[in-house]
Amino acid sequence: MSTELVIFDISDNRFALRASAVSKVLDPLVVTPLPYAPPDVEGLVNVAGSVLLKIDLALNLGMGARSADANGNLLVVMTGHESVAIQVDRVHNKVNVEDGDITPYESDDKHNLVCGEFSLGDRMVLVLDERALDMRDMSPTGVPENGGGLLGMLKAEDNAK
Repeated sequence: MSTELVIFDISDNRFALRASAVSKVLDPLVVTPLPYAPPDVEGLVNVAGSVLLKIDLALNLGMGARSADANGNLLVVMTGHESVAIQVDRVHNKVNVEDGDITPYESDDKHNLVCGEFSLGDRMVLVLDERALDMRDMSPTGVPENGGGLLGMLKAEDNAK
């Protein structure tokens, strides 16, 4: 049996995601910052009327924040529960890889971002698990003490009501 994968680069590293999880490959889009988002969330992007979180995949992979080329491609990835956008340097193509050619990375974790590897020509390709990009449980960071945020703080008399 074989798996169809989308091959892409970030910096000098080659990665793959299941083709069935990649719904679109786009040119870069304007990013709207999202206050109090965790460091791996770059902000929000509008993709054909849908507002998606843009995730810094390079940071999640330990490559450093904003390592992907801002002029590269944007991948819309379905995590199983939502769609997110990730920036990559360049999308190459789709390939079919025999399941036996992929060395899986075993883990007790729910979903590891890097779940396997295989060789493509003379290059090693790391296979990513799109489910690890699910942001439903993200926690805000940098929220001022006692709230504040986007809606402001309640006055003491408002709390008494």
